[in-house]
Amino acid sequence: MYGGHSTYTWDRQTCNAYLLVCQYIGLFEGSELALGFKSPIPDEMNYKDYITYAETSMPPESPPLFGMRPDTEIGYLTNIADKHPLHQWRREQGRRHREH
Repeated sequence: MYGGHSTYTWDRQTCNAYLLVCQYIGLFEGSELALGFKSPIPDEMNYKDYITYAETSMPPESPPLFGMRPDTEIGYLTNIADKHPLHQWRREQGRRHREH
């Protein structure tokens, strides 16, 4: 896509198929939009109530919410923790090198 427009035939076919499968009339009428979060029926609420419902009822972001295993985030956080002290050490070594 370029600028929001499908410029190639294959892209256009893919987008059309996606819209036909994923976008349908009943999408926002009680469908489960996320794990444990059903969409309220829009006609039964005003805009403010709809936003409040979404903010208070949406489950917290977690790997299962996106269809991943619950321990997925552990590996990500472990990798960050492993790298963090190394970056601090490298910065300290660079400062020492510049001082001499």
